[in-house]
Amino acid sequence: MSGSSVLFMAFPARDAPGLVAWTRFRELISSGMSASDPTLNDRAGALNTSPLGIWRMLASNNREVARSAIAYPSFESARRGVLELQQLDEAFDIRTFHGPSSGTHGWAALAGGRVVLTCARWYETASISLEVSASSIAAFRTATVTESPWQTAATAREAREARVAVQAW
Repeated sequence: MSGSSVLFMAFPARDAPGLVAWTRFRELISSGMSASDPTLNDRAGALNTSPLGIWRMLASNNREVARSAIAYPSFESARRGVLELQQLDEAFDIRTFHGPSSGTHGWAALAGGRVVLTCARWYETASISLEVSASSIAAFRTATVTESPWQTAATAREAREARVAVQAW
C-alpha cells in the first residue's frame, strides 16, 4: 500500500451525515470487540463538541483502508495524533472480531492500551481481516499526512457548512 495518505475530514455538527456514519460504524466495531478489550467510548468526550473531525487513511487507489478510532476537537490535535502514532516505537496490538452479521470480520489496533485506529470496512474472513490489518498498519507508518482538512459536500448547503467547519476546526 505504498502511496497511502492520511486525510482529515471536518464536520460542522454532530448530526452531519458523514460523522453519523462514522459513529455508527465505530459503535459496530465496539460491540464486536471482546468485553476484555478497551472500549471506544472511553475517549468519546470529543463527540460533545462542534465542529469535530476524524482522519481516514486511503490507499494509493483512493480506497479507504483505516480510520481514526476517535473524533478530534481540532485539526491540529488530529494531525498531531496521527504523527505521534506514526512515530510510536511499540508495535500495535491487533484485535480481530466478528462483525455485525454472519461472515463479517473487522480489526482494530491498540497502542498504550487504547484503540487508536480501526478497519474501514468489513471482511469476509478473520484471516483476511488480520492480513489487511498488518498491511494497513505498515502503510500507515509511512503514509503522507495532509497539511489541511479535506472537505466534501453533496449539496451547496453542505458545501457552505463544510467550509465553515473546516475554518472553525
